[in-house]
Amino acid sequence: MVVTLYIDSDSHLPQLLHQGLRLAILRGPWIRVVIPAGRKDEDGCAPMNPQAPLAQQIRSCLDEELGSDGWIETSSGSVEDSGSAEQREGTEVIRIGLFSTTQRTKVAVWLNPPDEESSDLLVAVLPGNEREAGENGERRERIYEDALCELLLLRPGSHDHEANKGVLLTLARGPHARAATHWAELLEGAGLGPVRALVVQPEIGADSRGVGRRTVNHLLETYGGEHARNFKRVVVVSSQRNQAIAEACKDGEGELLLVGASKLGGLSQRLRGTVAEKVLRSAPQASVAVIRAAVPLHGRTQRALASWIQRRVPQLEREDRLALVERVQSNSHWDFDFVTLMSLSTLIAASGLIVNSAAVIIGAMLVAPLMTPIMGVGMALVQGNPQLLRLAMRSVGLGFLTALLISVLLGAVAATPGDPTHELLARDWPGLLDLFVAFVAGLAGVYSSCRSNLLAALPGVAIAAALVPPIATAGVALSIGEFDLALGASLLFLANFVAIVLASAFGLWAVGMREGQSGSRLTRISGTIICILALCLGIGLSQHPDLREGGMRVPEGLLEALEGSLGDQHRILALQLESNGSNLRATLELGGSEPPTEELVSELREVAQSLLAAPVSLRVHSQWEMESRAPLEGLP
Repeated sequence: MVVTLYIDSDSHLPQLLHQGLRLAILRGPWIRVVIPAGRKDEDGCAPMNPQAPLAQQIRSCLDEELGSDGWIETSSGSVEDSGSAEQREGTEVIRIGLFSTTQRTKVAVWLNPPDEESSDLLVAVLPGNEREAGENGERRERIYEDALCELLLLRPGSHDHEANKGVLLTLARGPHARAATHWAELLEGAGLGPVRALVVQPEIGADSRGVGRRTVNHLLETYGGEHARNFKRVVVVSSQRNQAIAEACKDGEGELLLVGASKLGGLSQRLRGTVAEKVLRSAPQASVAVIRAAVPLHGRTQRALASWIQRRVPQLEREDRLALVERVQSNSHWDFDFVTLMSLSTLIAASGLIVNSAAVIIGAMLVAPLMTPIMGVGMALVQGNPQLLRLAMRSVGLGFLTALLISVLLGAVAATPGDPTHELLARDWPGLLDLFVAFVAGLAGVYSSCRSNLLAALPGVAIAAALVPPIATAGVALSIGEFDLALGASLLFLANFVAIVLASAFGLWAVGMREGQSGSRLTRISGTIICILALCLGIGLSQHPDLREGGMRVPEGLLEALEGSLGDQHRILALQLESNGSNLRATLELGGSEPPTEELVSELREVAQSLLAAPVSLRVHSQWEMESRAPLEGLP
């Protein structure tokens, strides 16, 4: 096994190297020691200069920890490399390679250097505050993302490196918990102190402690081996798991705390989360080691895809990310400006729906402010930002209710009961194409918002997203008693909302919005709900693509029969059929120089009923059309 021991800082090197070596030598006969000591303008990873002061300091630490005869220095990671090993035949020695890297070198370069074996394990010693900004913090983030092998990430405490600390293992479930238990057995077998296996059992009554004991025994039997039988079982009954772990570690007189990552991508979050922070704050003498198992095949595929996207999509710079977050957050507040724009856009949209004017409705789309808070929901899911999620969802929810109320009131005053216009009917039940259009519009919106030179495209995005017209349609439909139409329009808004949120989250992730606050339970649950809604909508709309037409298609020959009854003064612009129980409802839009007579409407109804063989409720809308002819003389 090849182990890479990465020391993130050359300050306090003896202490950091001793702590890392004690863990690394448990797993590999070949250890590649890597320390960032190059200039910032360089790139790469190369064997360390044997005459450099840093190399001399490392050799002194190795002699102290392993003994002068316990290790040999080599520059190759091949297990067959060993000219000097022949001189010590029969003696178990550790092969050590000393490498220096640079601030900008990619993690894969020193984990998998050319012409050498790839690392099977990375032991990374990261001292200091993990919330540190700048290049150091970014390099550590790259370690979390790019290391595909098994990873042990150590945050040393303030204890003496020669102290016999002991080990406190927090038990849980999953592959990372199995890896953490294996490390505890290695430490116990190497005589590095007793191991305490801890389970924090939530309070469930008088049987809490008994249930906790059964849980710890079951987990050790499942994940542990022979050495696990020697672990001391510890059960703490508490509803505050993080605080209980911190208190147990504080009582352990400087133990090494082993924590299994909660999920594949959860190492960074767990390390920076409340467990490590509370332990280091309340028990600074303790060290914290977070264990993550090797990334499985599907995880490697996901990361390869993410790396491919990152290389081909221009990434946001730090200042651009900050400016985007500030802009989205400030424009997502439910304040006077938001209420004003929401009210005006609803009035414009509802008026356009009632008078059947597409141009007026387009104007309402341009005024509507809903796109920004919906984009804020996607940003909150990517960042794991519960504060932004609450702020954006509050604005979206109150905006929806405001628009619905205004459109109901305007519809009650100005709309004709039982007579929806064509623009209203056009925003009935959504189709699968509507979901796709909303997703593409969301991608266009978030990408335009990320690039200052593309902000001129946002009006077109607002028109494509069409967020306020469905709400206004639902309100006007409620005021005239068209409850099916109101339900369909509301579902159309929900489809637009879900698709734009997912598109925003994906688009922001693709342009580099991957850092931020640690994920919270609220954002994880909300993201899961959004994904489930999108899946249900996609499946439902794919299974019933003709919901907008009420589950019916216009029968062959119906249009020709209706056109035969019109004459020369009218023409058919649109025909829509909907099922209403045992009856059918037909909406016919005519164009002509004069409105249709009652006799013509009755004749059209009879034609439709004869061909459809069912009772038909016919609605006829007419648009005035005029043909104008002008002489060609005098035209250029």
